[in-house]
Amino acid sequence: MKETFRPKIDWWIYLVLAIMVGGCFFGPLSEGAFAAAVILSLSMLGLWLFAVLGVMYEIRGGQLGIRKFYRWTWIPIDKISEVERMHGVYVQGAVSATLSLSRVRLRLSDRSILRSAMPVDISPKDSDGFIRRLKEINPGIVEK
Repeated sequence: MKETFRPKIDWWIYLVLAIMVGGCFFGPLSEGAFAAAVILSLSMLGLWLFAVLGVMYEIRGGQLGIRKFYRWTWIPIDKISEVERMHGVYVQGAVSATLSLSRVRLRLSDRSILRSAMPVDISPKDSDGFIRRLKEINPGIVEK
């Protein structure tokens, strides 16, 4: 059985997208290069959609899958020792796959899984349901 959790996407992601696509369109357009404006703006839109749609979280059995840029990283849920809700701009020493300032930080008991001592930050839309599901699978998870 698998459960999919969509990422929470903050409003500022869409604002940055609009500014980038607008800049790619109106810059060349001001020079009279309509074709270049369309090509550049559609390319930027495609790149951003690829990045934003490439983030997802999935629980499958005893594994947590984190998809970032269409590349999966799998973490055994029984190796998650702690979850903490975070909010803010600064991602202090963490591997991040978030599109929001409201995040869930996961700390692992076995650092060799990701070959790093850094925690993992993710931003599921339903963070309460996500944490509840992790704790159902691994009751030893401490919530800070």
